Amino acid sequence: MEHSTEFQQHVLERLAQTRPRQLCEKDTLREMYESCREVQLFRVGNMALPAEDMSHLEQLHRVFDVALDNNLVFFMTHFVDEVILDELAVSSDDAVAEMLDG
Repeated sequence: MEHSTEFQQHVLERLAQTRPRQLCEKDTLREMYESCREVQLFRVGNMALPAEDMSHLEQLHRVFDVALDNNLVFFMTHFVDEVILDELAVSSDDAVAEMLDG
């Protein structure tokens, strides 16, 4: 895949439109992480490992880095509001529970 600004912008638009709670779904998170990796949105010097080589929480942190690096601060604040501060958000899946706890 070509790594042009157009492709990067498309991935950033998808990230901006993603509901924060959706990132707690493993498949959605993996897809978003891999999309960011494919168009090289991760910080220079950060090794972009395939999603299967990283924990879900590590993937989430990398996606957060992309959001912050690209001025999507509202995405972060919405994640805190909708996921971390939601006392009713629970999961029996350890990985999802860890993401919900922040």
